[in-house]
Amino acid sequence: MTSHTAPPPTPDRIAALAARFPNVAEAHVHTLADPPTLAAYLVPLDTLDTERLKTFMAESLPEHHMPDHFVQLEKLPLLENGAIHTAALPDPRTTATAKRDIRSLFDSEILAIWEDVLGRDDVGIDDDFFALGGDAEKAGRLCNSIRHRKGTSIDPDMIADHPTVAQLADYLLEVDPGPVIRPGMKRSEIRHARQSAAMGDHWHTATRPGPFDDATTVVTPNGTTLDTRKLFPLIQNGELEPVKTITLENFANESRGGLTDDEIFGGWCDYKPVVSVLRETPWGRVGAITLPRFDKQLFGDPEGLRQHVLEALHMARAAGADTVSLSGLMAVATDYGRLLEEAVAADPDLPRLAIAQDTEVAALYLGTAGLLARQDRDLAEETLGLLGLDPVGTATVGLLLAKQPHPKTLILCDPENRDLTGLQTHLDAVGYQGEVRRLTFKRGIPSAFYKATLMLATSDMKDILRIDKLKPGTLLVAESTRPCFKSEPALVRMEDEGDIQAMEGDILRLPKPSRLTRYLPIQLARMVRVFANITPNYPEALTGNQAGALLHHLAPGEAPLRGPVTIADAERRLAQMQALNITAAAPHLGGQPLEADLTQPMQRGSRTP
Repeated sequence: MTSHTAPPPTPDRIAALAARFPNVAEAHVHTLADPPTLAAYLVPLDTLDTERLKTFMAESLPEHHMPDHFVQLEKLPLLENGAIHTAALPDPRTTATAKRDIRSLFDSEILAIWEDVLGRDDVGIDDDFFALGGDAEKAGRLCNSIRHRKGTSIDPDMIADHPTVAQLADYLLEVDPGPVIRPGMKRSEIRHARQSAAMGDHWHTATRPGPFDDATTVVTPNGTTLDTRKLFPLIQNGELEPVKTITLENFANESRGGLTDDEIFGGWCDYKPVVSVLRETPWGRVGAITLPRFDKQLFGDPEGLRQHVLEALHMARAAGADTVSLSGLMAVATDYGRLLEEAVAADPDLPRLAIAQDTEVAALYLGTAGLLARQDRDLAEETLGLLGLDPVGTATVGLLLAKQPHPKTLILCDPENRDLTGLQTHLDAVGYQGEVRRLTFKRGIPSAFYKATLMLATSDMKDILRIDKLKPGTLLVAESTRPCFKSEPALVRMEDEGDIQAMEGDILRLPKPSRLTRYLPIQLARMVRVFANITPNYPEALTGNQAGALLHHLAPGEAPLRGPVTIADAERRLAQMQALNITAAAPHLGGQPLEADLTQPMQRGSRTP
């Protein structure tokens, strides 16, 4: 019997693995010669902990394939054809070893000050200031430079107490985590500086005094209540009020954040469904139950999924819910609830099972229509591109064509190369007569797709859409739970170039503010540094997934969906939303609302005809 071993990981595969880590915008792995050694070149979005990155990569990479060097760059050098200019990459072996292991952009700033004062270019973050030629006079100059560049006053004695870059950087983050803003900085650079400063604010790691040390609940700066206690027992014992309805969710693939399954599923929910969110609305309390499964784990084990969902349904009933909504991929994985019909029919006390896709479609329609209106654009003048032939994407195109003038051209691309049956049904229903171009997805999105001037991205394949290839003037609408492009490069381009508009189109606005409570177990709470960024909550905003449970609860007489959503289903949900004054929220990207000036009409001159 012949044994087959997996091929060794190539530099490209190693780079792709590194790029999956949070705060890595781009990654390139290059083999250096004489002697052969691997170097990883990284463009960070923000502060990047290389030790945490190595731990993350070690879960999937043999030790002998781990890069020997990790180099952080502002950007990767490129040739005119867009390829990496490998000859322009710095050789980390000719640079100080510690400098290769800079932990953050903040370290880089402090290191630059040291090098200026000491007159050297070989300083490492663990080198002793005085061993490199520093003295009392230079310590004074160092303090003056830090005060000038950082706005923080320190005494020369602090240099003696913290004689390395790493020690001094940690101390400065403790005493003054304020941003470093310099004249001439780009808007995106200013935002990065502020975010980097926030990393040293009063949200702490487990190695420092943290907000949960003396409390079980903490209210974050954005208004979210984080509770380290499990919410379901609090509802059962009457400490928290019951819910009206529940949305059933799972862990998104990108939420792993370098943690293992044991840390997430074991630490978060003991490998069982868990009540993870409670939200107050004008119509009562809405909850969410999260299953211990990532997106890809919803498929391939129907019986295991069925047992998890049934367990969640019993929890929902005990929590007071009369309706449970299946959202996103959960609806597809359960065959639109058919997987559970027999069990639900055998227990009439279980909550009614609903599908939220009609609400997701209605929300995406509102977001897309709002974007066109803000940009004073007419759908009839656009080339509409759809990335993903999934039920939500195809139905959203159908609803757009049912409500808006028809574009002359529709460009389609699906990473799973699904057939056009679902979309064609919608096109026939609205009488679409324009051109339909079907592109084949092979190793990536074909360049012809980037001719679309309005893109609707609902594919669940991560980071396949390249922001740098968008034409000036492109409008991009995505589903918040399906990040098929990186939001950070899109935001940087909007901030610094102002020639595209990108947003998550399925965020809705309630007529009144709501309060949000999230369950965050203490063992994970102490692993998270910036709580404000992990729980974006704006009192009036919620996703189409979350709204679906509420709207189905408010329409108890409706027959539940038991198949892909139709245009009629979405139109009915849209009418209900309008009657309740639920509208599209202010544009969001990366889970955060965009600043108002970023959503203003682009100059017509910036758009390529």
